[in-house]
Amino acid sequence: MTNLGGSDFDERIYEHAQAYYRENGIEIDRVDWKLMEACEAAKKALWKRNSARISHVRYGGAGFDLQYTTFVQLCVDHFERALTLTDKVLQDAAISEDDIDQILLVGGSTRIRYIREMLTERFPEIRIRDDIEPELAVAKGAAILAHSLSANLRETSLHSSPVDENSTTVNLIDVAPLQLGLCMYENQCKVLIRRNESLPFSTYELFTNINDFEETLYIEILEGESQEASQNHTLAEVEIEISPKPIGKNLIKVVLSIDVSGILSITAIDTHTSNEVSIAITSEKMHEREIVHIKEE
Repeated sequence: MTNLGGSDFDERIYEHAQAYYRENGIEIDRVDWKLMEACEAAKKALWKRNSARISHVRYGGAGFDLQYTTFVQLCVDHFERALTLTDKVLQDAAISEDDIDQILLVGGSTRIRYIREMLTERFPEIRIRDDIEPELAVAKGAAILAHSLSANLRETSLHSSPVDENSTTVNLIDVAPLQLGLCMYENQCKVLIRRNESLPFSTYELFTNINDFEETLYIEILEGESQEASQNHTLAEVEIEISPKPIGKNLIKVVLSIDVSGILSITAIDTHTSNEVSIAITSEKMHEREIVHIKEE
């Protein structure tokens, strides 16, 4: 979940093109998608060439040659961030360079020469795989995941062929993109599921009543990296009726579970009455940009 990709490089070239036309008396107030397409085409041309032409018939065919060195200078912060994120992946996974056999280039932006040069310089002893189609890598990965998740279903179907026993077995491990926790007293966040925890995963926490003879308990589920509850994203709120008891005498069990599809299940149980409330939240509940925003804060 990094929110750094091809469109970021396109936009940087587009801003450069806007400045060029502005200097030549042409003001572009709104997003010109044809010009944006020309900028994207120039970026792709620079995968193999040292310059690429950017022009637009709307502006009388006026344009300029974008040099590869200029492109690198325009996007240097994006390149640096990509390398920083690469190091962060190693840190989060608790592995070193010695644990890496190969580096797979995934996504069209990995065709940019400077990215490959950076990786080669950063990991001189590791093979950088450039023999696969980076644009197709994500689609192939999704197909492998779908195969893995539906293997049992296909095996039991009367209308499907058996799974090829000679096919390569690939183990895919998904992880939680952010920490999940519960809002506690004094604005504290109690972390139950840590970021990068392998899925599926399940855990629980026990609560008690903080007031005499409470009849309802409100549980706030948080998603984020801060220890302060108010600084995290409220993912859900669960309300459960509990047996009224003196302070500290009730016991509520809250279970958080995430399956391989990223669906979060939350169950609250009054251990005295067995009253139970459950909700489920899909992985699309939180937009990718929001996840990135929380991580960067």
